[in-house]
Amino acid sequence: MERNQITSTDEKNGILRYFWLALGGVSFLLGTAGIVLPLVPTVPFYLLTAFSFAKGSEKFHRWFLSSSFYKNHLADYKQDRSMTWKTKLRILVTVTVVMGTGVYAMQHMPIAKWAMISVWCIHLVVFLFVIKTRRVSVS
Repeated sequence: MERNQITSTDEKNGILRYFWLALGGVSFLLGTAGIVLPLVPTVPFYLLTAFSFAKGSEKFHRWFLSSSFYKNHLADYKQDRSMTWKTKLRILVTVTVVMGTGVYAMQHMPIAKWAMISVWCIHLVVFLFVIKTRRVSVS
């Protein structure tokens, strides 16, 4: 009877492992798409990717933490919940250019245009007033 419980537990762990890996893969793709698509957020999907890969596989988790995507978008923020002005400015300029292009392209779709403008305003508020700004130490 004890052996059946172990086999059942192993099967559940295997199913959960594949679930976390699949969720991590999907969230990674969505986060990567968010780099160029205006209304798809990058950072939340990358956070979900890191969490999912950590739950599903230590190997995938280490790979994700060593990726340039993670290092460029999340590593500094994860360290102390803050970003440098340079990082904030790089993200805001990219978001502004991409969303500005989308707003321009959606001139005949007022609801979509105003939705994008609203999301852009939320980005501004979050990056300027919610996320702490870390000073760069000169060493």
